[in-house]
Amino acid sequence: MAIRARSSNGTYMVDVTHKGVRFRDTFVATESHAKVLEAMARDALAKGQNVKEILRNIQPSSRQNLSMSALFAQTADRYWSKVDTKQLYNANIVIDILGKNTNVKEVDEVVIDELIVTLMNKGNSNGTINRKLAALSKMLSYAHKRKFIQFKPTIEWLKEGKGRCRYFTPEEEQQLINILRAAQFNYMADFIEVLIDTGFRKSELIRLENRHIVNNNASSYKNKNELDRTVPLTNRAIKILAKYQDLEKPFAGITDSDIKFQWNYARDLMGFAKDPEFVLHVCRHTCASRLVQRGVSLLVVKEWLGHKSLNQTLRYAHLAPSNLQQAVNVLND
Repeated sequence: MAIRARSSNGTYMVDVTHKGVRFRDTFVATESHAKVLEAMARDALAKGQNVKEILRNIQPSSRQNLSMSALFAQTADRYWSKVDTKQLYNANIVIDILGKNTNVKEVDEVVIDELIVTLMNKGNSNGTINRKLAALSKMLSYAHKRKFIQFKPTIEWLKEGKGRCRYFTPEEEQQLINILRAAQFNYMADFIEVLIDTGFRKSELIRLENRHIVNNNASSYKNKNELDRTVPLTNRAIKILAKYQDLEKPFAGITDSDIKFQWNYARDLMGFAKDPEFVLHVCRHTCASRLVQRGVSLLVVKEWLGHKSLNQTLRYAHLAPSNLQQAVNVLND
């Protein structure tokens, strides 16, 4: 099909081929306008002309009238359709604040500064704000590459601290698991224990497929074909995952609502209802903290957790004070 609607936001893809030469691009247009663009694209291909230049000359207004909601839909379709929904969540919040019908060309440095102030007033930390700015930056890069905007506005990132490094003590972990199992939340208890023992993110463990568990190693994939990393499984994790070996994905049955309700239930009984750092991600911190405390090098921990840079792993460095003593002993020898 030469044209097709990309979504309900008024964008159409024009996709035509002539003698093995293909042209494909997305435009903000009505269906009738898209058909005109299709015809012109076919004509340009037949004449050996530069189709993009031809269509750009007759398409300036449509390239200027992309709404933020339309930009979100196109960016999500291009980059976020098969990844963690956290990026979609952050982008949605940004769109709600900026306005769904706001023209992308109106988003400049002043608008971005106002967005930051709004997020601060909502109580967002610098790190949380930066995650939302990252989603906006991705959308603006998409718009710039496709000539919807002439220049991408500058985003001033906020300074972040070392980040949360709250982790479970063995006693806290045992109390948490006991509360969940006493309430018959056994699936959630299993989920948390595997999170702690693998260091996987919530989304990674939910996506984990049994066919990617081989020789007591679990492999996390960024998407269908792109391997992120492989981590060895503890005896506890092996035993838990064996219970779900007949399923395609051991933890695909756990929902966000289940996690929120059952986590909050246990958290409140443990007396941490007002602790803003008592979140599910603590499981990942716990894994990293235990590795470092038991003498595993930061470089190994970096690979285990799938950190992109060592800076992300350095937040755990203070948990290995014995390393400093070992260092001074070297100098004393």
